[in-house]
Amino acid sequence: MGIKEKYINPDESILWEGKPFFGVLVFPIFLFIVLLFAGLAGITYIPKSAPLWTGILSGIPAFVALIYTLFKYLKWHSYSLTITTKRIIESYGILSRNTRDIPLRKIQSISVRQKIHERLLMAGTLVIESAGGGPDGKEEFPAISRVNSVFHLLSSELNQD
Repeated sequence: MGIKEKYINPDESILWEGKPFFGVLVFPIFLFIVLLFAGLAGITYIPKSAPLWTGILSGIPAFVALIYTLFKYLKWHSYSLTITTKRIIESYGILSRNTRDIPLRKIQSISVRQKIHERLLMAGTLVIESAGGGPDGKEEFPAISRVNSVFHLLSSELNQD
């Protein structure tokens, strides 16, 4: 998971690393299961005299949902967020790999944004304002598990400097 040790400088250590909250996969999995059962029900009630393509058509939505679910899983699995004593490293990408590095010394403020269902699941979006980051200086890291503990860890690390 996360960044490999060989990419960490000798004078820094990993404070936290993680993936997005697993809950981001709940909807695609649920959609696949519902469409799978709907397709199976459609196949079950097709008369035997109906052409073969009617059975194939009832399975297409489940197949599309399976592809969508696999894509979401690969996207979830390929994402990592690592906080070290010197920087925040975000890596993502399925076929190509993108890495973003934010030095802690450039961070101006951090905040947490949570919707009601995210509060219940202890997840949320970590928002970081940094010098030179993004179009408005804000970088957002959505679907972080235990976002409040990550916020407090990052706050304490920023206050040490």
